[in-house]
Amino acid sequence: MILTRLRAETDPYHDRLQRRLPLLDPQLSRSAYRDALGRLFGFYVPFEAAIESTCVPAMREDMVRRRKSHWLIQDLFGLGATPQAVAALPLCRNLPSLDGYAGLLGALYAVEGETLLGPVLSRYIRHALGEDAVRCCRFLSSYGRQIHLMWETLLENLAVASRIAGHDEMIIDGARRTLASLDRWLAGSGTGNEE
Repeated sequence: MILTRLRAETDPYHDRLQRRLPLLDPQLSRSAYRDALGRLFGFYVPFEAAIESTCVPAMREDMVRRRKSHWLIQDLFGLGATPQAVAALPLCRNLPSLDGYAGLLGALYAVEGETLLGPVLSRYIRHALGEDAVRCCRFLSSYGRQIHLMWETLLENLAVASRIAGHDEMIIDGARRTLASLDRWLAGSGTGNEE
């Protein structure tokens, strides 16, 4: 039940996020792709730090395995960005408040759902930018062959958490808040402020 509700509540955000990022644009250029990755970097760095600082110790190892910002750095370097340019990228300062285990799981659902599209987007990027673009698709490739295992593990954790009274709402709220913050950040608000 929780997965059906999550899908229904978050699909509009996922659709909007896909429109905000030009990754399927037939005219996609290397600079536009680099800019998109830079915006994602600006969200993921503080988001991952916030998640890791608030998660319970039992979640820490899983959180570390789900980090993606280092892949964004690798891709930006592959696209010609210098360490100084990456260090100067703006960061989202106001992230959603994620209270408790259930809210964190909702936030993870939000960003991991986007990960599932990565392999398809990666193939498109390589087609649009040439085969040498393989060195700048690490973020999109994410967990590689482990992508479905990572997703299934998250779904199992969500199912277990949803058995506790009140957790469904906290999970859905965490997912919605995260996607709304990411949407505002990509829209160019500059802060990702909560409404």
